[in-house]
Amino acid sequence: MLELTLKNIWEIKLLEDERKALLKLFENAKKKWYKLYLFGSRLNWYWADIDLMIKPSPSLEELLRLETIFSLYTDTKLDLIPYNEKTKYFFEEIVG
Repeated sequence: MLELTLKNIWEIKLLEDERKALLKLFENAKKKWYKLYLFGSRLNWYWADIDLMIKPSPSLEELLRLETIFSLYTDTKLDLIPYNEKTKYFFEEIVG
């Protein structure tokens, strides 16, 4: 997993509309002090879904708002996975 930063968003294999959507998502998440982590599949292939883990876990309303921001710019499928007790073990084993 890769913790997203403004710099490394430009190094990920993204189409232009996906990059714009991810930048808007990143900007809005940062305002709320969320950290986004990208799963490795998108680092290797252009047409893979974009899977992100968000930490700390937002409310359902906030999660939907962030996914909506992303979908305004692209039709690429986004999976935004909240960091919580159910995903904690997975996250800590992958990210370390």
